[in-house]
Amino acid sequence: MATTKYISPSLNKKVTFTQYVAELLVARKAKRENVSLPVRYWKNPNYIIWTKELQKQARGLSRLIKLYSENIILRSILENDWTYSAYSPKLIEYIREEQRKESLIIPIEHIPIIKSTNSIPNRFGKKSKRSKLDE
Repeated sequence: MATTKYISPSLNKKVTFTQYVAELLVARKAKRENVSLPVRYWKNPNYIIWTKELQKQARGLSRLIKLYSENIILRSILENDWTYSAYSPKLIEYIREEQRKESLIIPIEHIPIIKSTNSIPNRFGKKSKRSKLDE
């Protein structure tokens, strides 16, 4: 079952990753074409073209999710304002590059520091005349 941890740009409700990114891509494309999309435009019969575009992007994203992680897909789309489609070959190339970069990062293991209790602490500075007399 898909988790609903993303907030929809048009509904302000929690939606799945696929719906969130598909809405984002359709909104970018509509902005580029100077079209104002109403809230829940996918239920409005006057916006059937944009409804089909939303469905198309959702299918493309479902295909990408099978191959790559959600974080990498989302980061790639948000970092590139030129992205209007989940089917873009340049986007897929960019996602592959991000995946490769992430796989090269080696997690650093936490190595605990073991403190020796047998060591004598170092004394700093010169001995005073009084400490010399005490010895």
